[in-house]
Amino acid sequence: LRADRARIEASAAQAGADGAQRAANEANAGVKDVSLAVAGLDARVRSDYVEKASVGKPSGVAPLGADGLVPNAFLPSFDSVPVGFLAWCPSRSKIWAGWLPADGDAHLQQTFPAMAKMIKDGNVPLIDNAEWWNKPHMRGKWSLFTQDGKDYFRIPDLNGKQTGGLGRVFLSGDGAHSAEEAGAIQMDAMQPIVGMQPMAYGTTTGRGSGPFYGSAMDDGGTRSSPTYPVTAAGANIRFDSSLVTRTSDETRPRNVTGCWVVKAYGVTVNANGVDLGGLVNQVTATQARIEQVNTALLRQVNPALAEPGKLDLAQNGLITGKLTGALAPDSLRFKSDGTGADKSTFVSAVPAAAGTVAGFIARSRDQADSQYLSMQFNSANNWGALVFDRLGSSGVPMGLQFVGPYGICGQIESGIRWTFGPFPVKTAANTRTIVSYVGAGNQWGTLYAPQNNGGAACVFQNQDGVIVGDISLSATSTAYNSASDYRLKSDRRDMPPDGALASILALRPVTFTWKSTGQADEGFIAHELQAEVPGAVTGSKDDPDTFQRVNMPYLMPRVVAALQGAAQRIEQLEAKVAELLVRAG
Repeated sequence: LRADRARIEASAAQAGADGAQRAANEANAGVKDVSLAVAGLDARVRSDYVEKASVGKPSGVAPLGADGLVPNAFLPSFDSVPVGFLAWCPSRSKIWAGWLPADGDAHLQQTFPAMAKMIKDGNVPLIDNAEWWNKPHMRGKWSLFTQDGKDYFRIPDLNGKQTGGLGRVFLSGDGAHSAEEAGAIQMDAMQPIVGMQPMAYGTTTGRGSGPFYGSAMDDGGTRSSPTYPVTAAGANIRFDSSLVTRTSDETRPRNVTGCWVVKAYGVTVNANGVDLGGLVNQVTATQARIEQVNTALLRQVNPALAEPGKLDLAQNGLITGKLTGALAPDSLRFKSDGTGADKSTFVSAVPAAAGTVAGFIARSRDQADSQYLSMQFNSANNWGALVFDRLGSSGVPMGLQFVGPYGICGQIESGIRWTFGPFPVKTAANTRTIVSYVGAGNQWGTLYAPQNNGGAACVFQNQDGVIVGDISLSATSTAYNSASDYRLKSDRRDMPPDGALASILALRPVTFTWKSTGQADEGFIAHELQAEVPGAVTGSKDDPDTFQRVNMPYLMPRVVAALQGAAQRIEQLEAKVAELLVRAG
């Protein structure tokens, strides 16, 4: 019994071991199946999902916002509207992000690099910034310029916001009837209006219609017809289109007001909650406001100046502006606001106190030895002066020229020689005043025109202020007068007639031909005349610097004395002849 029990227990134990083994084997198989399932599930999870740390990273994926959408910051950056594209915005206060109003404002190139590149690549019509201001009809163009070391671009003023512009514009094609130049603004125009007023025998035959009115003078617009058969004195026919049409100070179609805008940049990425588009708009608005303030400051000095300039009090009140014409476009100018005598342009320079000087000065350079030209008023002596000089002894002496539409019309050479008219090709070395003219029968050198006949046209004095001669005139003749008052002379004696006659007879009058012109003439040879009458000749023979000159009037007293001597001899000879005839008779 005991043996049977042992066999049974052994068999049970073996069976339990076998069952446990089978259970273990089954468990291992289940674990393997679970592992395979988990591995498969992990692979599926890894293929369908990403780790949280990779969200928003360059190699990861974009996150979702609270609205279940991908935020703008994680959207791809692309823009279907090109930079520089022009559009019409319904409201200036609601201009879209990335757009600028086409108000003619200047913007920093570094703020809008894409637009700056677009302009530099030649995609828009360009004009010099100075011309943009000086030619309002060219303000549909763009410009690039540098100011105060910074690079700017200026967009067209299509909204008519800049001072001196032509006002807002409509867009047009470039075909027939256009301005035919990209960016040029074509002025408003209208087709001709024609009409006819029936007339007969110089009078209207009926009442005017349409724009015709007012057949009688100052009738206040009442349509009427003067009495037949002649027109009443002062009658007229007027034409006024406002009687039948709407009129204004410009010709325009029916329109709606908005704001022209230009595409400046595309999509911006707002990093860490910063609204970059808003910042750009603020910078742009601030820049435009600064330009407006600069313009307002300058117009406190010059309200009529079209272009914004600069008032820099930190640099001793430097004011800059633009000047049209042949002079430098960046020149300073002052201009009054309006027209008429009371609106003339005057730039005032007033002495600070009695005895001081006020004026304007133009210098050759900003150095101590520079030349300068100045208009001055000295309150100490009440004299105005046009001064041209040099600062310091090392400066080069300068002259002064007067220039007109045909060139130089006068000049002063360092204060020592004054020329009226164009400077001659050749001049004598010692001359101090020159009147240069065409001559050859076409022009006169100097004209003296008195208000009344009589008196001296030209008076000469010595260094003591004593008048020693003049050129006087009457209604029909001119007299050359030299001082000969007895009060100016001493040791007065009669000239010996015989000596005067002998001197005159010793002279050699000659005929000759001038070498320079070939013209025949008569006179004396200067050095021969000088040998007999020294006072009649100026200069020395063969002087290399000048030619000898003869004073013909100086010979007159000697000629008179010689005639008197000859007359005395004739009288003596006549007396002797008469005596001989008596004796012979």
